Amino acid sequence: MHQHECAVGLGNAAKNSLAGLWLFRRSGRRVVGGLAAALAVFAGSSVTLGDEPKEMTANPTETARPAAPAKPPEGEQIAAPLPAELNLRKYPISKFELRYHQPGEGLPSVEELLRTTVNIGQVNGVYTGPRQGVDTVPLNLGEMDDSVKQFDALGVLEVTRAITLRMRDAGIIAVIVAPTIEEVDDAGTDMRGGRTTFRLEIVVGRVGEIRSLASGDRFEEERINNPAHDRIKENSPARAGDYLRKDEIESYAFRLNRHPGRRVDIAVAPGSEETGNITLDYLVSENKPWYVLAQLSNTGTANTERWRERFAFVHNQLTNNDDILRLDYVTAGFAEAHSFLGSYELPVFTDKLRLNITGAYNKYTASDVGLANETFKGESWRVSGELAYNIFQHEQFFLDVIGGARYEHVETRNATAGVSGATDYFLPHAGIKFDRNTDVSSLFGRVTVEWTNTSVASTKLNEVQNLGRLDPDFNYTLLRWDTGVSFYLEPLLAPDLYNGRYRPVDSNGQPILWEPGMALVHEISLSTKGQYAFDRRLIPNAEDVVGGFFTVRGYPESAAAGDNSVVASAEYRVHIPRLFGISTESGKDIFGNSFRWQPQEAYGFADWDLVGKVFFDVGRVEFNDKRSFERNATLMGTGVGLELSIRRNIYLRADWGFALRELPLANVKSGDHRLHFMVSFLF
Repeated sequence: MHQHECAVGLGNAAKNSLAGLWLFRRSGRRVVGGLAAALAVFAGSSVTLGDEPKEMTANPTETARPAAPAKPPEGEQIAAPLPAELNLRKYPISKFELRYHQPGEGLPSVEELLRTTVNIGQVNGVYTGPRQGVDTVPLNLGEMDDSVKQFDALGVLEVTRAITLRMRDAGIIAVIVAPTIEEVDDAGTDMRGGRTTFRLEIVVGRVGEIRSLASGDRFEEERINNPAHDRIKENSPARAGDYLRKDEIESYAFRLNRHPGRRVDIAVAPGSEETGNITLDYLVSENKPWYVLAQLSNTGTANTERWRERFAFVHNQLTNNDDILRLDYVTAGFAEAHSFLGSYELPVFTDKLRLNITGAYNKYTASDVGLANETFKGESWRVSGELAYNIFQHEQFFLDVIGGARYEHVETRNATAGVSGATDYFLPHAGIKFDRNTDVSSLFGRVTVEWTNTSVASTKLNEVQNLGRLDPDFNYTLLRWDTGVSFYLEPLLAPDLYNGRYRPVDSNGQPILWEPGMALVHEISLSTKGQYAFDRRLIPNAEDVVGGFFTVRGYPESAAAGDNSVVASAEYRVHIPRLFGISTESGKDIFGNSFRWQPQEAYGFADWDLVGKVFFDVGRVEFNDKRSFERNATLMGTGVGLELSIRRNIYLRADWGFALRELPLANVKSGDHRLHFMVSFLF
């Protein structure tokens, strides 16, 4: 942890180095003994988040990921080595006595802590630390009778560790539990003079200073307490003099990590010379705040160019207020189809409330809205606003309520029929959205209801009839949803291995750093989206389209349209570079820059990825009050694909899809296949 002696979620290397200590010193005074120095950790979980949902759309994933996963295994049960002479010492103990170094409000009582049950190892009647090959037994500290039991140093360490974990369960972290100098000296000599009670002192850290430490591409200088991060410190739920409460600082860090391109971890360092004084550090890892995207894909429709070009600019800290500017332009050969979207998002009063303002222009053909057999062209523009407020948070899960409205102008021109139409719509909407992102899973969802208010926009009934659809309803209500989940299988199939409750060892008893299965290789992705129109006939712009790269692969783009729709997809993914072990050394890319060709630790990530996958898609569209020439349609496709990503700069995706059902209106037969392709460059 560099200069940090202790951190929330200490890695194994840090744990092992601390385990060799015998005394923890502060102000030249021995405060707590080294039997618990291996647990001079906060027994806290890693406070890390910030990845945006796994790639489920056309956009490359934008994350701020550290060099290795910040999530260490919790509940490590491999006792780190202590000096040999210390391991040989035995301590006769009848009962444990607990006391706080500095009592305070809100701390668990000593009586409550003595109700802790320790799963402790036992060898030849001596209590010791649990490890491979050693049987464990439950030991309730409060139910120990006056009979004397033998403990070795590792056994006492396990007791202190269990009490530390009990403090964490009570929400308090930054805790050290260890014998006082009256119990043992520097060499571990028993100083009790025949007394069999064993006294443990609990030092609970109090915040003395709060700092921010920057890393990543955003700032190369002034990394400590950069003014851009002042707001993070000012809004910290932990203030000077406070105990560190796990739930509060975790929730705050997770909330900060919802912002794209940023990842915040929590670390704790020794503070001033006063015993128990600590420094709380917010470790802020950030990508460069802006990027330019150039993208090419074969997602054009029947009446436009096959190739679509996309150019985008995104700035995630436009005024250093967690405000986001997005500019996005998509075209089909710079001729038949054009789409421009600009949006600005910012917090309002609090980081829990955000406002998004959007403007867009779209020039399209009939095939873009799923009417390939029609000949009309159209254009539209819209402005919209939306507020999102976070009403519930549990760890990394967030639930927001959303509400807003858009004003939209739509016009079409059918040169063949000599018909044109133009009118305006005002559409309020309300709903919810949710997300949960960790190193091993991603969940997102959005559900909204929108409805027309024709009086606000002075919508014209006669113009609605000329927008490209026979007999559309004047007013309508739409339920829309879009949700998905992806997760790695290894933490589910081997949770003890992933969470650190079990670690394989070699013939010498040393932990194995990596073996097959200790990597995030196998991934499942599931998603569904669609809309329901409540028996209303919609104008073409409001209908949903199915078929193509982002709905049902194996079919042409926008092959079918309808008032109601549902699309579901399932993918099984294999992350190929993670199959071949780890390397603690960084390589070089073709430009001579440091490049991780392999992960650097178990369950880690490299600077590139090659993903093989198999997929199955299904979609259905239905018309309301269906006319004789309208056909409901069911599409099913399956296939294989590859995704290549290099850092955040290059993303290539190719999916080879096979249609499993015929679709006469798009001239698709069962067994027809299409190669869907996309390449993106980020600068």
